[in-house]
Parts: sequence; structure tokens; C-alpha cells
Amino acid sequence: MTTFVAIHGAFRGGWSWDLVATELRELGHHLLAPDLPGMGSGTQQHGEVPRPRITLSDWVGTVERCVAEAGPSCCLVGHSMGGVVVQAALGSLGGRVAHAVVIDSPQITVGQRAIDVSSPVPIDPAILPAEDAWLPATPVSEVQGFRSAELRDWVNARLCATPFGPQLDPCPEGSSPSAPLQPTFVFCSHTPAGYPSQLTRQRFEEEGYDFLEIDSGHDAPLLAPRVVAELLTSQVASGGE
Repeated sequence: MTTFVAIHGAFRGGWSWDLVATELRELGHHLLAPDLPGMGSGTQQHGEVPRPRITLSDWVGTVERCVAEAGPSCCLVGHSMGGVVVQAALGSLGGRVAHAVVIDSPQITVGQRAIDVSSPVPIDPAILPAEDAWLPATPVSEVQGFRSAELRDWVNARLCATPFGPQLDPCPEGSSPSAPLQPTFVFCSHTPAGYPSQLTRQRFEEEGYDFLEIDSGHDAPLLAPRVVAELLTSQVASGGE
């Protein structure tokens, strides 16, 4: 049995891995999916109460604690912005993680910020939200691949605002791709052009970097949980090759 530590993306919470967790249990594995600070269960989509500035370090700290709970030789996986957090955390995790997988996430290097890899051209700081801003969630729809009304309603009832601050924090020293353990990059076949992950995929194709692809829209843990579960177990079985 392998324990997977799964990190969610923006506007979501650990709940966004529930469907994958069910699939992994059927395959004999276990999944831990924490809520990153400021998101997840109990947070409001449109809260008016001022909230403190959340940092990338806050999110990395959550990953470190969950990996410690998971025990040795766990597999760390992140989706979208959660993949950025995984890459930021790898340098501090030493040998506690046996495998790392990032799904439809941009690659980020030491000193870069998430905002730096979200656009093909530099973004004018004057048009960015304040560092303590909270961005409201946009409901999912059929456009993003959510064809099931039941799934759409379930997801939209749980979406929450996301803190903007971590996108402005630089990736710490020792992070991927300088960390000893390198993540496997997985891209989704139906992600629209212009998404941050697609910018990284284009660069990987141009420079000949290895990556995997799954048949899904961007929200693969929700849209294709069985595919994601089988991908993760195959990565563990193959040693990430």
C-alpha cells in the first residue's frame, strides 16, 4: 500500500481529491488531502471579513506536516496551483517523499513566483491585485468539461475564494528543479491554450523534456478520477519512470 499526499489547486480544498481517494482505496492505497490555509472546508466563497495575508510558506508548511503524517516513502502529488506548492516544498522534504507528480501545473524554479509563470509575457505589477487580496471563485460549467449536472452542483457548492498572496512569493532555495527528487509532469489533453500549464507544456515540447499526458480537461482529479488514480499507481510501480 502506498500513501499519497495530494495538494489541491486554487479555489478548491482537499475535497477536490475525494473522487481520486475513492478510486485509490479500491486499488488498495490511501490518500491524504489537506486543505491549504485560506481554502477548503469551512471557508466562504465571498467572505467580507478581512483575513490575514497567506504566504507560500504557509502552504509549504501544510505540505510538510501532511508528509510527516503520511510516513516514509509517500507519493506527493499536486494539481494546478497545488503543483506549484509541491515543487516549492520538495527541497525541504529530503528523503521523506519517494515520488512526486504534478498534474497540469506550470514548472517553477528557485526565485520565480507563480505569477511569473502564469503568462507568456511579464504582467504589469500595476494591474495585479493587492498582496492581501482574495480572489472569488468562478463556478464550473460544461465549458470546463463538467457535463454532469450533479458533479457541477457538488463542485460549485464547495468552491471558495483563494488568497492571492502566495502567487507573489518566490519559490524558495532548494526547490524543484534543483531538488534531488524531480517531479513527473503530467498534462491534460483538453486544457485550453493559455493556461499556465500549457505554457510549460509548450516549452517542454520545444526543448525535448519528458512529460506524460492524460485524456481529460484541466480539472482531472474531478473529471477523470479513475485515470488519475491509475496514473499515480503506475508511477509508483515504475519508480517514476
